[in-house]
Amino acid sequence: MAEVIRRMHDSRIQHNCLYAKHVFMKINQDKSVEVRLIDLEKAKRSFFRRAAMLRDLGTLHRHTKSWRSSERLRFLLAYMQEMKMSRTSKGILSHVLNETRSKFRDV
Repeated sequence: MAEVIRRMHDSRIQHNCLYAKHVFMKINQDKSVEVRLIDLEKAKRSFFRRAAMLRDLGTLHRHTKSWRSSERLRFLLAYMQEMKMSRTSKGILSHVLNETRSKFRDV
């Protein structure tokens, strides 16, 4: 899932509605996984990859309440293609968490 979302962002495409319910995964007999994204009618080209990433990852974070912290960390590491948190990953995580807090503060 993280790899597919990363490839979408590498292409500077922003989903704009990236909820877990818009991600379908199928585990095949050989244990390979197929991932499909739906509800792409709000998707758009983003001028900056980072803007698309931060927007979509923030949305995904806010709408995956059932994910444990360890699952969120595993997702981010897979998305960033890292074994441990880098300075960049920590910055992204901080941005996503702060964005979530500020959205709830405004409600």
